[in-house]
Amino acid sequence: MPVKHLHFVSRLMRVALLVSLILGVSQPVLAQTGGPLAPPEIPGEAVYIPFPVNITLDGKLDDWENVPVQVVTKGVAASAVPGENGPFSFAVAADNQNFLHHHVHHR
Repeated sequence: MPVKHLHFVSRLMRVALLVSLILGVSQPVLAQTGGPLAPPEIPGEAVYIPFPVNITLDGKLDDWENVPVQVVTKGVAASAVPGENGPFSFAVAADNQNFLHHHVHHR
């Protein structure tokens, strides 16, 4: 295969990879009346934060309906108080001005 052809194929592959990455990352989150607003977590490593979301701080949780909930069942160190070692769940979201966090401790 000629060297020029190899360079062309190499450039074409880089462009295809770049386009694939851009299209994959730039997909908008679903509307709050649809499915999940973010991909599932990477357990023990990362959570995805839906942005922007429309959550009203009114004590009601219906705005959080499609925000993914993460459940934590283990940590780096156990508490000396056994009742504090239970699992907890949390959800995170953001709008243009706030980072929002919903946390529930399960006993």
